[in-house]
Amino acid sequence: MRRPAVVLLTLLALLLGGSLASSPATAITNGTLDGNGHPSVGGLVSPTQYSDGTWLYCSGTLISPTVFLTAAHCGTDGEQVAVTFDSDYEHGDKVYYGTFEADPLYPGKLE
Repeated sequence: MRRPAVVLLTLLALLLGGSLASSPATAITNGTLDGNGHPSVGGLVSPTQYSDGTWLYCSGTLISPTVFLTAAHCGTDGEQVAVTFDSDYEHGDKVYYGTFEADPLYPGKLE
């Protein structure tokens, strides 16, 4: 009796997982701004403003009070970085400073 239930749950998980994996991630593609709807999402702040007037170069998420998770290509091990949680960052807004800790398995920063 237990084995058919396990098989059924496994098949159901595979079917749902397959359909979810093949659907597009529309939540992050061409999404709309939601202001401060996600307060733990932030961005790494460039030391200089880009030609289009922006300052942020990589986004990420605060996963603990002192850990901001971002993509491995966004920095190099030991680099000092600044993070903002302002949804419309302008020079002089509040930033938090820290040290980038790279994943030792990542091959290096992309150019």
